[in-house]
Amino acid sequence: MKQESREKCEQGGLGDSLRATIESSAMTDALIEAGDFSLARIADVADGIPVLKWITAAGRTALSIRDHLFVKKLASFLADLKALPPDTRANLVERLDQEPAFVNRATEALITVLDRVDSTLKAKWLAKALRAYATEQITARELMRLNAVVERVLVCDIEGIVATLEKQEVQRESDDDSAQRELMAGLAATTHGYGGGGLVPTPVYRLFKKHVLERL
Repeated sequence: MKQESREKCEQGGLGDSLRATIESSAMTDALIEAGDFSLARIADVADGIPVLKWITAAGRTALSIRDHLFVKKLASFLADLKALPPDTRANLVERLDQEPAFVNRATEALITVLDRVDSTLKAKWLAKALRAYATEQITARELMRLNAVVERVLVCDIEGIVATLEKQEVQRESDDDSAQRELMAGLAATTHGYGGGGLVPTPVYRLFKKHVLERL
């Protein structure tokens, strides 16, 4: 039984491994430092950091740790979370523990999004969304929706999207291009009326603007 318990602990899910890394300041610092390492040194660091150890274990995930950018994005993500006060970080871990079935899936989705996003800036956006969850400003479901927005939206489109949805005058290529980028990111919905159609902000846009963009 004891051997079985040890194996279960060692083979803990990706959600558990990320939670353990977030909870430990030492592990967080080690991973942030790993963001500046060469790929040749990552394996040595991974053994002492739960989330990296889980990811690099053969056959455990489709993520490619060989992509150095992923490690940098994960380091940027945790560096932003490190700004949380100790009591808030403890609250985050507690909330993750209280919702294991749902949030374990959300954490796996978060790692997947981190692997897919194209910049360390987006990694920081993901961290800001998780910080909002940690302080109970958004729910776990809203966290997943924000993660989806971060994955889809282009960084270069943000200024134009905000200007359009906040009814500011902006220079853009065409109305069709503007509508396309906002609809594709899930930040706008179409509205129809006698005066013609238009765009209105979605609830997730308001969450994205408040908890991600306005924290920058």
